Amino acid sequence: MLNTIKTGQRFLEVKRRSVSSEIDRLQDEIEIALKYTTSNVLEQNRFRHDNTMLSVQFSPELNPQEQRIATGSADGKARIWQPNGKLDQILQHQDDVNDIAFSPDAQKMATASQDRTLKLWTRDGRPIRTLKHNNYSFRKVTFSPDSQLVAAATDVHLIAIWRVSDGQLMKTVSGGTDEQGLKHFFWGLEFSPDGTAIAASSTDKTVKIWTVKTGELTNTLKGHQDWVYSVSFSPNGELIGSSGGGSDKTLKLWRRRDGQLLKTIQKAHNGGFRLQFSPNSQLIATAGSDEVAKLWDVQSILAIPEPEVNVFSHSDILLKSIRGNKTEPTQLSFSRDGKFLAIAGVGKTVSLWRIDPILAKNINVSEFRVMRVVISPDGKTIATGGADNTIRLWTREGKLLRTLSGHQEWIFGLNFSPDGQWLASASEDSTVKIWQTSTGDLYRQFKHENKAYDVTFSPNGQLIASIGTDNRLRLWNLLTGEQLQPFEVDSNLFYTWSTSFSPNGQLLAATTRAGVKLWRVGDRKLVQTLRRDRTTPETVFKISFSPDGQKLAASTINGVQLWNLKDGHLLTTLNQHKNGVMDVQFSADNRLIATASVDQTIKLWTPAGKLLRTLEGHDSQVLSLTFTPDSQTLISTDANGDMKFWNLNYLDRQDLDLNQLIKRGCDRIQDYLQNSPEVKKDDRRLCNK
Repeated sequence: MLNTIKTGQRFLEVKRRSVSSEIDRLQDEIEIALKYTTSNVLEQNRFRHDNTMLSVQFSPELNPQEQRIATGSADGKARIWQPNGKLDQILQHQDDVNDIAFSPDAQKMATASQDRTLKLWTRDGRPIRTLKHNNYSFRKVTFSPDSQLVAAATDVHLIAIWRVSDGQLMKTVSGGTDEQGLKHFFWGLEFSPDGTAIAASSTDKTVKIWTVKTGELTNTLKGHQDWVYSVSFSPNGELIGSSGGGSDKTLKLWRRRDGQLLKTIQKAHNGGFRLQFSPNSQLIATAGSDEVAKLWDVQSILAIPEPEVNVFSHSDILLKSIRGNKTEPTQLSFSRDGKFLAIAGVGKTVSLWRIDPILAKNINVSEFRVMRVVISPDGKTIATGGADNTIRLWTREGKLLRTLSGHQEWIFGLNFSPDGQWLASASEDSTVKIWQTSTGDLYRQFKHENKAYDVTFSPNGQLIASIGTDNRLRLWNLLTGEQLQPFEVDSNLFYTWSTSFSPNGQLLAATTRAGVKLWRVGDRKLVQTLRRDRTTPETVFKISFSPDGQKLAASTINGVQLWNLKDGHLLTTLNQHKNGVMDVQFSADNRLIATASVDQTIKLWTPAGKLLRTLEGHDSQVLSLTFTPDSQTLISTDANGDMKFWNLNYLDRQDLDLNQLIKRGCDRIQDYLQNSPEVKKDDRRLCNK
C-alpha cells in the first residue's frame, strides 16, 4: 500500500504540469490500484523484535485506547505495544520468552521463559514476583477466567498452578508417561471459559483435561497421529479445538461436554500449526509452518455430515488465507472485539491484520459448477442450479430446504416468480420447468427444440419468457401453459445466454448474434438493438435492467457494457476484470452494480460505472450473482460448487477521487509509517504532504 500511495502522490505532481488523455488513463489505473489496496490489503501494522517472535497476545480491554499487544521473543524480552506500534514497556528475562499472558481483569501480566522463571507483572510493567518450580523452564502460561490463578506448562510434562495474590503453589498435574514409558511435554495450555478445567496439548499425541479444583485427570482426547501443537476452548464453552503438529496436520473439533470428536479437517496446513477461537466463537484462526494464517467458519465445519473433512472438497469452510510476511507463524491472538488478529512469526515481526467482515459465509452447494443463483422476492429462499442437473433450495442462512430433481442436463437459467410461488428453470435438456416453491412439486414443463439457457417471469407474473439455441425467444402463459407467438432471433449456441423483462413489463430483452435486442411485448415489435461493434458478433453472457428501467447492463468476454435505454447510447464499459464477465446484477436500491468474472473476482461499481471494491475469496470462476431484496447481502456461486455470502453493510460505498483515496490509504498506514522500524526516514513524512 505504501508504494501505491507514493505512486499516486508522484502522479498528482506530474498532472499539475501536464494535461492529456494519457494522463487521464494513468489516473484511472492508479485510482483502481488504490481502491484495491485500501480495501483488500488488510495488514494494519507490524511490530519488530531483535529475534524470533515466540508469542503474542492482545490485552482484554474493549476500549482501543486502553488496548495493548504483548509479544515475547527469543531475544529475552517481552514488549508491550500500543496497537499503533508505539512501544510502551520492555519486560526483561535472561533467555527466550516463550509465552506471555494478560489476566482477564486486565490488572496483571505473566511471562514464561526458558530461563526457568515465570514472572508476574503489574499492568504497567512493574515486577510483582518471580515463580519457579524445580528449576524447570516454562513453555506456556495462562490465567484462570477469574484472574485468581495462573498456570504454566514446564518442559517436563508437568503443569504448575499458583495463586496469583501470594504466589502460593496450589497444585501440580502431570501428563505421566506414554506406553513406552517416555515423558513428553506440553505445547498448549488453556483454562476452560468457566474456570473449572484446564486443558493441555501434548507431544504424546493427546489433549489432556484436568479438573482445576482437584487436579483429577477427567479426559484424554485421542485421535491425533502425531504431537498436538495447541488447544483452545471456544469462548461459549461448547467446543475444544486442537491442532496437529509433525505429520498430523489436522484440525480437530471436540465436544466440550463429553470429549466426543466431532470433526477432523485433514491437511488444514502443510505442517504444524497453532489455533485460536474468535471471541464470538464463530471463527477459528490457525497459523502454521507453511507460512499461512487461515480463518475458518465454525458453523460451516459443523454442518458437514461426514466426521472426516477434506478441505479441498469443502473449501466453503475456509473464509480467508492470509499470506503476509514470508515467515513461519509461531503464535496468534484475536483482539477482544474480534476485529483484529495479531500473528507472530520467526521473522522477528508481529503483523496486525484487520478481520474483513464483508465475507460472511461459505456453503459448498455441489461438487460441480453452480451456473445460477437467485433469491425469492421476500428474500427468504435461495435457489441454485448447475452442472449436476439439480436444483437446491436454501434458507437465507444457508440451510438446505429441499432438492428438485428432473432435469437431465446442466441447468443454466433460474428465476422466481414475482410472488415467489413459482421457480422456473431452463436446461440443456431442452426443457423449461416450473416448480412450486413451497413443495418442490413440478407444475408445468415447456419444450424447446434445442438447448434452453435462460428463463424469466414478467413483472405481473403471468408470462414466462425462455431462450435457447433454436433461434426462438419463446413466450408462455403460466396459468394455461399456452405458448404465445415466439420472437424470431438470429442466434445460436454462442449468443443465446440471457433474456429479461424490463421492470415495467413493457419490453423484453434478449442476447442475439446481432447484439442485445429489445422488443415491445404487446405487439412483438423490435424497438431497439444495442450493439457496440456492428461488424463482429460479441457474446453477451448476461443482461440486467436497472430497477428504474433506465439502463441495461450486458456482461461480455470484454467487460460489461452499460447502456442508456432512452436513446440507446453506450454510457461506459466496465472493463477492469482480467477475463470474461459471466454475470452482472443491479442491487434493488439501484446503488450498486456487481460483476462476476472468470478471473475469480467480483467487482462492485457505482451506477455510473466507477469501481468501488474488488471482492476476493473464490478460488475458481465466479459464474453467478444475486442481491438480496434489501440490498444488504450479495450471493455468488462458482465453478467449484461454492456459494458465498458477502455482507454489504461493511462496504464503503463512497466514490473517492485520487486525493481522497490517498488520504484513506494514509489513514490506514499512518501508525505503521510513524512507528515501524521498517520504514525509511523519508517515507515517515509521506502522508504529511
